[in-house]
Formats: sequence, C-alpha cells, structure tokens
Amino acid sequence: MQGVDVVTLVLRWIHIVSAMAAIGGAIFMYVAYVPASETLEESTRQSLREETRKRWAMFVHGAIGLLLITGGINFVRLAILPKIDPMPYHAIFGVKLLLALVVFFMATALVGRSPAFAKVRQNPRSWLAGVVLLGIVIVLLSGVLNQVRVNGAKATPPAAAAKPAD
Repeated sequence: MQGVDVVTLVLRWIHIVSAMAAIGGAIFMYVAYVPASETLEESTRQSLREETRKRWAMFVHGAIGLLLITGGINFVRLAILPKIDPMPYHAIFGVKLLLALVVFFMATALVGRSPAFAKVRQNPRSWLAGVVLLGIVIVLLSGVLNQVRVNGAKATPPAAAAKPAD
C-alpha cells in the first residue's frame, strides 16, 4: 500500500465508525425506541429504560473516549503536522469541536445517573433530537474539513506564492 499511512487510516476508521455508531444509536432511540417505550405501562417503561440506560451508557462513554482520542490524534496528523492553512480549517474545526462537546454533554446527561439530570432522562425525545441534529451537522462539517484539507494540500504554499519571479 504505497502512499497510504496505515496508522492514520486506521485512526480515521475508528473515529468514523465510533461516530456512525453513536449517531446511529441516537437516531434509533429517537425514531423507534422512545416512541415504542411510551406505549408501555409506566412501571414497565421505567424498568426498560433503566436497563437500556445501563447498557447504552457503557457504549456512549466508550464512543466519546474513542472520538476524543482519535479526533485529537487525527487533528495533529492531518492538520497540524502538514501545516494546513489555519483559515478556514481551524475555525471550522473549532466549531465542530464545540458542537461535539455539546453532544457529548447531552449524551452523557441522557445515560447518566446523576439526580441533577433526572429531568433530561424523563424527557429524552427532545434531547435526543438535539443529539441527532448536532451529530448530523458535525458529520457535514467533517466533510467540509476534508475538502478544505485536501484542497489546501494541493494549493501553492503562501510563502512560495509571495516570492517574486527572477
């Protein structure tokens, strides 16, 4: 595999698969699980939601950990080391990171046990809608970042463009 950085490729795959699974899980919860559970008796619904919360929490926390680790490494390997032009890449990345932190907070509140977020867990549909919507925006921003990075790598470096011709 000449010209392919296997480490970078594997890290990107882990990052993408973690995001797909987390956002896909949130979409499933929003579209199918929560509405279906609302048809159950209150005691059955609470029991089902608690059992689901326990299992889903481990997955959510694992996905967040993998996204943070691989995202940080990918940012260094794909943007910092190749010295990608900071504008607009870093600005878009900053928005993506801030939105991701909001999603991480919302997802953690939904699967957590803290009494402070009990109301979040009692009304999961609106919070899941936020997770899904922001997750989609983050994925779209990732596509933009990839295009900015690829096009920036093909462009003439600013220092070379500023040199006068002999």
